Amino acid sequence: MTHADTKEHIALAALNQYAVMAPEIRFLGKSGNVSFYVETLESNLLLRIHQALPGLQNDIWQKPDVIESELQWLDALRRETNIIVQEPVQNLEDRWVTQVLADDTQDIFNCSLRELD
Repeated sequence: MTHADTKEHIALAALNQYAVMAPEIRFLGKSGNVSFYVETLESNLLLRIHQALPGLQNDIWQKPDVIESELQWLDALRRETNIIVQEPVQNLEDRWVTQVLADDTQDIFNCSLRELD
C-alpha cells in the first residue's frame, strides 16, 4: 500500500465513525495536517488527519485534547457569535476527535471533521 493509499484508508476508516453516508473523498494536500474534501448527498466536509510535520519539535497541535479544545472553540464561536467559521462535527460517540489505528504501522491517527456548507 502506498503512502497516499494509506492516508485514504485512514480517512475512510475515520468517516465510518461519523454519520456520513456515501462519501466521495478527494485529497487536498498536506501541511500540518493531511486534508481531504468529503462530498456527500447532504453536505460538503473537510476531514483532517492531524499529523506532525517531520522534524517538528513541538507536536502539541496533534494531541487529542488540543484538537478537541480547538473544535470546542469553533463550536462556541458558531453558537454564541456572528462570526462565520466551519462547523465541527462530532462522531457517533459524540466526540470531536476520532482515532484511527493504521493497520500497517499500528500508529494512531487523530482525525477531525468540519462541515463546509
